[in-house]
Amino acid sequence: MMLLTTLLKEYGLNPKKTKLVRHALSNVKVRTCYGKGLLEDYQAIQPRSVFHNYTHVMVFLGEEKGTTADFFGLYEIKEELCGGPFITKMPEGYPYPEEYANDRYWYDLSRDKVVSDQLEGLTIEWGSAARAWHQVATNEKEVLEIRRRP
Repeated sequence: MMLLTTLLKEYGLNPKKTKLVRHALSNVKVRTCYGKGLLEDYQAIQPRSVFHNYTHVMVFLGEEKGTTADFFGLYEIKEELCGGPFITKMPEGYPYPEEYANDRYWYDLSRDKVVSDQLEGLTIEWGSAARAWHQVATNEKEVLEIRRRP
């Protein structure tokens, strides 16, 4: 059995500095932003400092009632800004402008294309805490499937 922490270390990532995120596609906002190609912008704006003191965010998609999660992408946290509003950071066509208009935290997240492409077929067991949408990567997750690209 392979664990996600082992995989992270293979790619030079520190699990203590990596936040895992699981977005439920059953959530209307998640599904809408995902469908418009704006999921990265959706996760960049947060009501709390959920990514503070982390270097990376590893994002997964799953269903509300299931416990598995499919890899979406790995992001390096380049910058954290607090206070808002962040209207100037909001992409055109973003369906929930109030999120960028209110007092929030905004994160400049840069997609790691190499790792994201290589791990495109990764599925993990998120576990019984499926309702907790963000966790530290030191929480052990079993790798259920991986189809790495060369």
